[in-house]
Parts: sequence; C-alpha cells; structure tokens
Amino acid sequence: MGRGYSPPSTATHLLLMAQLSRWLEETGLDAAELIPERAQEFLRANHAKGYRFLRSAEGLVPLLEYLRGAGVVPASPVGVLTATEELLERFRLYLLGERGLAEGTVCLYQAQRWAW
Repeated sequence: MGRGYSPPSTATHLLLMAQLSRWLEETGLDAAELIPERAQEFLRANHAKGYRFLRSAEGLVPLLEYLRGAGVVPASPVGVLTATEELLERFRLYLLGERGLAEGTVCLYQAQRWAW
C-alpha cells in the first residue's frame, strides 16, 4: 500500500507472491534464481493451473522490482533499449517525477499502453 496500490490491488499482489512462492518451492528453486526466463516458466505454470490474473510477464514487474529492491532476486540484466522502450521509460519517469503519480498508477498506465 505504501507504493500507491489500493487495498484490493495490494491483496492481488500478495496472492501473486504466494503463488510465486509455492511455485519456487515446487520446482526446488531459490528466489535468487528468479531470472526472466524463470519468470516466464512461472507464468506458463500458473496458466496451466487455471490462474488467469497475469496475462504477460509485465504483470510481474512490480513484484520483481520489489524483490530486487529487497536484494532477494538478481538485478535485471542490462540491455540496450529500443527507441520505443526508451520513450516509454522517459514517460514513466515523467509520470513519477513531474506528475507525482504513484508507482502502481504508472504500472497500470504501462499495462494499458497497447489499448491507447
């Protein structure tokens, strides 16, 4: 909630954490092994179980950023951004800094960007 999420959104993210924790336990993995490829495996496993909350890996971003900040999962690999990704990152920083929006709101904007 301190990151700007509403109580229902916070509950959804906690549910996602529980699902991820169970998946890590089932697969014998440690959180430190949660690289992007493993996150994709988690999504596929979740969908196979009938969970439809996450439609893409973008839904995991807030959770992974939180876990990275806590030093639990490795840092995201550094890569070269495409022009579109760079523009979206600059827009994200603008929304956070200049507009003062909460991280949760910005994540929602990013998730909906294809609907614009």
